[in-house]
Amino acid sequence: MTEHLYKGFLDDGNPIVTMDGQPLFCRRTVAMANGRRDAVLFSAPAKLDWSKGGPNALSLALAILSHETSPDEAGRRFRHFADRVITQLPIYTWELSSAAVLGWLQMDREDYPLR
Repeated sequence: MTEHLYKGFLDDGNPIVTMDGQPLFCRRTVAMANGRRDAVLFSAPAKLDWSKGGPNALSLALAILSHETSPDEAGRRFRHFADRVITQLPIYTWELSSAAVLGWLQMDREDYPLR
């Protein structure tokens, strides 16, 4: 799996999130009419708020997890990831590596196995 570096910072008061220096995009797997599952990209919302929780923190959690794990696991764990990691990030600037995300995923899998 590719190692990524996620960064968040405020630019003139506006939150910006990048992955490897580029705007963060989210992979979402959708079920197609023929029964196959295909990944599509969609842009993360322009306004991400990692410190206050709510829908923008959830979107950020899903965007990051969608690059680090399967779509199914990302969809099942993003709320917990938002509560435990995203809302705890520093307000003005932060960095999060793939290794840190994968470490959190491993702990969460042990504490909260999916059924």
